[in-house]
Amino acid sequence: MKNRLLAKTGAVLDALCAAAGPMTVRELAGQLGLPTPTVSRLCGDLAEMGWLEKTDYHHYAPGLALIRFGFHAERLSPFVARAFPLIEAFSVETGLNGLLSGYDGVRFFRICGCAQKSSDRNILRRSGAFLALLFAYGLSVDAARTEARKFYSDLSEVERNTLDREFDALAARKLLLRIGTMRQWYVTVPFLCADCACALTFYGRGTEEQQVERICDEVTQLAARIRNVRTGLARRR
Repeated sequence: MKNRLLAKTGAVLDALCAAAGPMTVRELAGQLGLPTPTVSRLCGDLAEMGWLEKTDYHHYAPGLALIRFGFHAERLSPFVARAFPLIEAFSVETGLNGLLSGYDGVRFFRICGCAQKSSDRNILRRSGAFLALLFAYGLSVDAARTEARKFYSDLSEVERNTLDREFDALAARKLLLRIGTMRQWYVTVPFLCADCACALTFYGRGTEEQQVERICDEVTQLAARIRNVRTGLARRR
């Protein structure tokens, strides 16, 4: 990027949005490999604009202005504007919760979703969507295992063993079906868009096995439509 200041500003915002909690200037500088005075000036300017806020004398966190930008960005995104109605229509028709997520090689993120019932805040992990995203990105099972531990350092031995089996299932079926407790189930279909890996997840409870298989097929078809939407938008650039 020619504008180095803009690139550094973006790096600071990206790091804080991905952090587990507020960070100090020194922590940010060390993580980004930037001079501490440079990061200090950037954080101060961003705090004045409301994009960041201080949680105490030393720590910074995303501010309300950044949250507002994120809200409007999702609402006005051409991709979301086309993908969300497709997800919403299927969600309303089936009574299932739906989520479209992404992975850019650095972190997982939510793109858009629709909840007909109480949503699951830990859906990426519980559904295995994170694994589907790593698969779509083209990682090997060993690389996916390593990457998964970066995000979920508390993976149990059972989860690690399940991860290997499910990666094989993804390679065979190009979708992931998880059955949880209380007849909770999750269907995730991964696909690669023009600029990131995506995963379409629908989840519900108590549906008969034949219906779940039918839903697997329908979610696969819906994922293909959403992929085509993203590909079409990318060609216009």
